[in-house]
Amino acid sequence: MNNRRGCLFTGVLVGLVMIVVLTVVLFRNEGNSVNRAKALEHIDNAEVMLSEGTNSLEDGTLVILSGDLSVDEILTDDTFKVTAPEGTIKMQKSVSMYQWVEESETDDNDNTTYTYKMMWSPTLHDSSNFYNEIGHRNPAAMIYSDDLFTADVVMLGDYKLEAAFVNQLNKYEPYKNMDVKIKDLRMTISENKIFISAEGGSSLTSPEVGDYMIEYEIVTAETITAVGAKSGNNIISYHTKTGNLAEVSYGIKDKAVLKQEKIDENNRRTWAIRIGSVIGLMIAVGLLFSPITKFLGRIPLLGNIVNGGIALVGGVIGGAWGIIVIAVGWLYYKPLLAIGLIVGVIALVILISRSKKQKTPANITGNAV
Repeated sequence: MNNRRGCLFTGVLVGLVMIVVLTVVLFRNEGNSVNRAKALEHIDNAEVMLSEGTNSLEDGTLVILSGDLSVDEILTDDTFKVTAPEGTIKMQKSVSMYQWVEESETDDNDNTTYTYKMMWSPTLHDSSNFYNEIGHRNPAAMIYSDDLFTADVVMLGDYKLEAAFVNQLNKYEPYKNMDVKIKDLRMTISENKIFISAEGGSSLTSPEVGDYMIEYEIVTAETITAVGAKSGNNIISYHTKTGNLAEVSYGIKDKAVLKQEKIDENNRRTWAIRIGSVIGLMIAVGLLFSPITKFLGRIPLLGNIVNGGIALVGGVIGGAWGIIVIAVGWLYYKPLLAIGLIVGVIALVILISRSKKQKTPANITGNAV
């Protein structure tokens, strides 16, 4: 009985935590969006600078420059002796292990069914926690792990880029025709993947539990445009009151195009967080009613009606709360705009109400002759 009560109220606790976390995320998202937009306005003042040769601009000046990236370092994964091609800025290693995965499904009567299947997974599934470990045992740990190799010095023309710029260079593509120096009998290369057989005798097309699949992706040197501060022969982040500017865009861009591109990215990120958080709040409010839905779910007809109603109420309350948090965020971070919108809405309501009164026929009083 105690275990069942614990399960019933777990959903309530999860829902409360989600509401608190998502409320903070929504509110801070409005502030981050405003601060980012203000910082991007500084791009208009950036000085155009050539990426090659000397210039007379003072250190600390906000600059925009375009040119070709270059690196002298050759990236190598010593574990498998994989060497990246010349001009590689980043090489990312992704490791998956073939293992048992447990899935569960609980019906309206709290009956749980467990199913097991073998599949590639980048994370370890601890079979000691399975409902039925017999015949579904995984290795206790993953021998190999993901890794990221990044060139220490990345040049844009004659200028070294700060890490804040390099971190944004994420145009990954599969590393084809991998240069692998050393292989053992258990390791084969197929479809641009390294396959390691745990016991020997298995293959990528017919794997066994405990086998590994390793894939590599690389970022190669291309032409980019960067916005940042000049500091000697380095390009570093430019500090503003509302955030740092360390902008990267592939290709040759002028200030207007790059600025608009970053504004669009900021807007997309802001709306993605808004929408995702509001949906999360709807789900969280629904979880607050989980004890009721669990209890009534056992009554076929009544349970479906009540659960549908609770889902609707949860959606409305969660959506309304999300909109309120966004509105409060606007009042805090963008008071002038928020007040202007409020005044505009009030004025619109007054105009509509007055127009309706004017259209209403006046009452005529007097004695009939």
